[in-house]
Amino acid sequence: MFSHEILQQTSCPYTTQQNGTVERKIRHIVKAARTLLIQANVPLSFWGDAVLPLLFKIKYRTLFYFPVNHILSSTTRL
Repeated sequence: MFSHEILQQTSCPYTTQQNGTVERKIRHIVKAARTLLIQANVPLSFWGDAVLPLLFKIKYRTLFYFPVNHILSSTTRL
């Protein structure tokens, strides 16, 4: 799994409260994929083609996000 950059996150035993985090992530992926399919007006058979780019975007959006001040290396003066 490490060679494919897959991070395995486990929850503590006997704590069902932590399953909510995973359920929320899955619900977000399903809703976003459904939105992409509806917007593109394609059949549900393209589900996998909608989910893979979506997962890539979700995974890497925080890695490539920089605050404006960090990019400009200075503060904005008013």
